Amino acid sequence: MKYIITTAIVLFAALTVKAQNIYPPTGNVGIGTNTPSASLHVNNGNIKVTNPNFYPYGVNIDMDSTTSPWAREFGISYKASGKVASFGAYMNNGVFNYAYIGGNTTNYASHNATWMTFKPNGYVGIGTIAPSSLLDVNGGNIKATNPNGYPYGINIDVDYNTGNWAREFGISYKGATLGTGKLVSLGAYANNENLIYAYIGGNTTANIPVSTPWMVFKPNGNIGIGTTDPGTSKLAVEGLLSARRVKVTQASPWPDYVFEKTYELPKLDTLEQFIDQHKHLPQLPSAATVNAEGVDLGEVNRALVQKVEELTLYIIQLNKEIQLLKKEKNK
Repeated sequence: MKYIITTAIVLFAALTVKAQNIYPPTGNVGIGTNTPSASLHVNNGNIKVTNPNFYPYGVNIDMDSTTSPWAREFGISYKASGKVASFGAYMNNGVFNYAYIGGNTTNYASHNATWMTFKPNGYVGIGTIAPSSLLDVNGGNIKATNPNGYPYGINIDVDYNTGNWAREFGISYKGATLGTGKLVSLGAYANNENLIYAYIGGNTTANIPVSTPWMVFKPNGNIGIGTTDPGTSKLAVEGLLSARRVKVTQASPWPDYVFEKTYELPKLDTLEQFIDQHKHLPQLPSAATVNAEGVDLGEVNRALVQKVEELTLYIIQLNKEIQLLKKEKNK
């Protein structure tokens, strides 16, 4: 009797568990539910796929349809009210348009509400289903954060060893396909691994404004504005430089020493001979030197102040002689 009761309990438990599943010969199959709403409906549980082989098969959707276009996806929905998130493929007959990640839509399929698309040529689009480059971000920004102290943000690494190359971060209008080129860009121009100059440039129809930069930065720290060759100057400007104030610091002593009692004021006849021979004042550059080398503003101003102070002493000396002559005349 005890054996019969135990067997009955086991059979009842088995039938109870089986009652949660339905395996009809045709129609929908339910696991964990007696009312499946799809070809395979798993309720209150997970699906696990294992494969001991190396080939990367897990769960695959194979399409055999001549209807175009179509989309198939793995998705997450909430109470059958559209898609929260999904991963799928969108095709036209046998032509693959793009794979996508999308969601947050009331549509049953989210291929028209994508967050990210993956084209057959490897191009990736964020905010666009038609990326025109390896990564095309439309309608938003790119943000890079790094809690570490090392100043990494966004880096372009170049593996090119056949001569000169240029890479840049740029802003263009309606793409280079319309011939507008770059409005502004920040880039680097190099030969293999050797930097020729970094540059800021733009306002050009060229795809890369490396040949028409506004400002260049040489590896030695020298800067050129309007020129790609600042030479030995820390800042070389090709063109007019306007400023409200210019402050120059000089290592040379300011010529207040002219008013010291020990200063020997040049004789006027000696000064006259120098002018007749050289056609310029002592300590000041000649016209030929200025034409060839330019003007050192700090040094020239120092020399001019020296000449003004010497001229002041000549005037004082001359005034004394005039006053002495007046006294002699009034005697």
